[in-house]
Amino acid sequence: MSMSYHFDPSDLFATAAGGIGIIIIVIVCLVAALFGIAAYVLSSYGLQQIAKERGSQYSWMAWIPFASSYLLGWVGDQLVVESGRKDWYMRWWILGGMCASALTAIPLIGAILAVGPMAAAVISYFALYEIYNKYAPENKVLYLVLSILVSVCEPIFVFIIGRKLAKQNPTVQ
Repeated sequence: MSMSYHFDPSDLFATAAGGIGIIIIVIVCLVAALFGIAAYVLSSYGLQQIAKERGSQYSWMAWIPFASSYLLGWVGDQLVVESGRKDWYMRWWILGGMCASALTAIPLIGAILAVGPMAAAVISYFALYEIYNKYAPENKVLYLVLSILVSVCEPIFVFIIGRKLAKQNPTVQ
């Protein structure tokens, strides 16, 4: 029994196109990863500087993913109390919402707890508003709206505020 193969140029084109498609996907993923790392570094540095300026001994927590959310809430709480209002305990609400997101995979309970991550996001925006109100009052609403609608703006704004604080008070670094 003999097997014969007929060369079809379209097979070669399809193989090349598939290879190019994979290369494009890899490049897009690498660029997205680089943007994510840059946003993480900007946000962490800015939040660390803000927390240092607020007197936190734990400003290093800005570099740890869940801990940075707690620190954001802590800074927001500090600013709320400083302005004479009652402590909102934002840090715990944010942390609780993030923990609830881990439990959303559990049937029935997960459906109830699905609101937790949304609540954590909303309270995080309250904390960001307090930061913007204190350190960039002329742009607080613009910064908040852009942080909500164009999420890549949030780490940039936090970095700008943190960098400004570091320049104003070199002992904070």
